[in-house]
Amino acid sequence: MSDRYECIMSARPRGRLRLIHPAGGFAALPDKVRHRGPWCDGQEGDVVRLKPEYRLALARDGYVLVEGVTWGWSPEAVGKNPQKT
Repeated sequence: MSDRYECIMSARPRGRLRLIHPAGGFAALPDKVRHRGPWCDGQEGDVVRLKPEYRLALARDGYVLVEGVTWGWSPEAVGKNPQKT
């Protein structure tokens, strides 16, 4: 799995659907996921900065589909250092 992720939002319905996938891996996603768009408004980041539930789903399924989110939503854990060992 890539160490970078991309998060894109659906232009409909009203941007309340987000898709997180490995950077550069959109074409490898299943058709049923890719065709839920149109997708726009890309955001990128490090996978280790994702919230734990999104990291787990990304590792398990290869993508994360988040529905019903608001405009202020962020896929990253804020204010924490997830790389502490």
